[in-house]
Amino acid sequence: MKMMAAVVRLFLFLAGDGATLHTISLRIGALYGEEDVRHKKMLEESGYKMNRIGRRDSALDVNYAGNVAWAHVASIRALTKNPEIGGHFYYINDDLPSINRFDFAEALLPDVTVSKFSVPYFLIFFIFSLIKIALYVISPLYKGNFPLSEQFLYYYKHQFSYNRGKAERELGYMPIYTYEEGARRSQKYYGKS
Repeated sequence: MKMMAAVVRLFLFLAGDGATLHTISLRIGALYGEEDVRHKKMLEESGYKMNRIGRRDSALDVNYAGNVAWAHVASIRALTKNPEIGGHFYYINDDLPSINRFDFAEALLPDVTVSKFSVPYFLIFFIFSLIKIALYVISPLYKGNFPLSEQFLYYYKHQFSYNRGKAERELGYMPIYTYEEGARRSQKYYGKS
């Protein structure tokens, strides 16, 4: 609670008179890179093995953490110069084309073994639905929390690509790390210890 109060005080201070706080929203695709503890933990727990799920033609934009951090810097600079952009959202992505998440992991991380067989999306969705129904049925006795949502599953079925043109024009955002540099840094971070 003390931390939240300190954050609120900081925001009010940064807003100047404390009466108005201008914010924007940065929307990114999948994130990879240093300090990505979620994916690192999943890789370690799986023994650096991944099972393909869903359609092979599903794809999404991937974003190196350093470029996302740079997008935040560009946002602060732009918002400071022009508070009128407050309330807007901006898509952020790297120069890498949209790619299947498993193909990306295979290319990025030499330590990872990705299965050649893909578990069909409908089977995963069916199992997911059964688990959700079972949790609902037993909810009067046990309050279980399923860590995945239906939206998470859609990533394995569809294409997700973003146009960062608005971020380039209004925020001055351009990725500063190439895929090669982000890959080099990420391989060191994600590599087997």
